[in-house]
Amino acid sequence: MAGHRPSDWHVLDLDKDPTPGDPQRVRTLAKTLHDFADDVSDPLRLVKGMAGEGRLTGTSEPWAVFVPQGEARVHQQLSKLEDEGGRIYRFDSSDLTTEEGIYRSFAETLKFPGCFGRNWDALVDCLDDLCGEVTGGVGIAGVVQDADRLLEAEHFPLFVSVLCQGADRAYSAVDLDGFPLDRPAIAEHFVFEFRDFDREKVASRIEQPDLIVTTGDGFVAATLDPDAWH
Repeated sequence: MAGHRPSDWHVLDLDKDPTPGDPQRVRTLAKTLHDFADDVSDPLRLVKGMAGEGRLTGTSEPWAVFVPQGEARVHQQLSKLEDEGGRIYRFDSSDLTTEEGIYRSFAETLKFPGCFGRNWDALVDCLDDLCGEVTGGVGIAGVVQDADRLLEAEHFPLFVSVLCQGADRAYSAVDLDGFPLDRPAIAEHFVFEFRDFDREKVASRIEQPDLIVTTGDGFVAATLDPDAWH
């Protein structure tokens, strides 16, 4: 049965019921639309981020981007990052085919401290605390060349998640306990370039519970799911 509805809306300066119909059905529809908006907000934000001019120079997601090799838009953004004082670091995928290779390559390239623990958690910690010499005080972009050879590696999805965790932490103004950090937010992004880019295959491979994965025109983008991490 429909709930009671007022008959005189003139007291609210309305000439009729603004939401006619069964109140319960109206509330149900409103909740459905609200839930839908929540579901699409994060993917839309990623797509807008990829379309924007500062997607690889600013301190906002997406943290990991997967593109065809030589993608002009990405290289324009990398050049812009360098123009602003940031740093570009290139990784050969042949050095990243094992977990130990990742630890060694990242430690050498990004000048991790000697106490680096050579595990995934330690990698996140070091990405969160890169020295000014490495970042130029602005940020970095790590470019993984010939990423095709990593796509089927068992550790690849976890590797992507770890990079997103490090980048997310680097841009945060507070530590894990909520206390302010004594450093500015740093732009940190990772670009995977593929000779044979299959958008759907890449998206399927990296999809996991803690990431939001979005596809667009010539790219796949990944960032942390705030419901899982924040």
